[in-house]
Amino acid sequence: LVEEARAGAERIKDVKALEVGTLSVGATYSFGPLLKQTVLDFFRKFPRIRLDLVITSQEELRQKLLDRELDVALTYKSPIEDDRIESHLLFQSRLCLIGRMGELRVVGKEVSVQDLSRFPLALPSKGLQARDTLEAVLFAQDVKLDIRLEINSVRSLLDLVGSSPLVTILSEEAIHQVHGFEAVPISHPDGRMDGCYHYLKGSYHKNAAQKFVEFLKENNSFNQSFG
Repeated sequence: LVEEARAGAERIKDVKALEVGTLSVGATYSFGPLLKQTVLDFFRKFPRIRLDLVITSQEELRQKLLDRELDVALTYKSPIEDDRIESHLLFQSRLCLIGRMGELRVVGKEVSVQDLSRFPLALPSKGLQARDTLEAVLFAQDVKLDIRLEINSVRSLLDLVGSSPLVTILSEEAIHQVHGFEAVPISHPDGRMDGCYHYLKGSYHKNAAQKFVEFLKENNSFNQSFG
């Protein structure tokens, strides 16, 4: 009854044509760099909606959804493992070797897992979704990587890669709308890094949350046909 009353109150507040209100969005560290254009688009369209943005781990996002501290959570990979949370595909992507323009000229259209050992790597720290996906790709593979640096900030990681011969391994989405980089997909079936959005199951989905997701889809529409 309490939750039904809460949902009813949310619906009443949500009928004001998106002129007032608050939207709480959570994203994982690896997903964070994808949000800039969507946030700017959202502010231009709905300047009176306050946006609370939280960047944290997937486990923290799960708990914040359950505690009703977030309206929507954004991650790579689906689902968040909890039957109280509903997950939806946002865009399709995959894990890539990424370097500054011209740094990967010796690589073809794809790079094998074994060939990753040829490159000096700056990697996202363990626990970030791109690194977890890489670990899954490397599982049971006899490959020794040349890791020179690990860092828990994707933005700082790209800054370093863009200024050095180091290359990194991230989702191809990480350099969408970022100039001066090139990406080569890693040829492995576990290299999928699909972007997803998550709601608390049975909760009221705010109009503002649905609009935010629409902007995200538009900004990443070039990957919708990936098979």
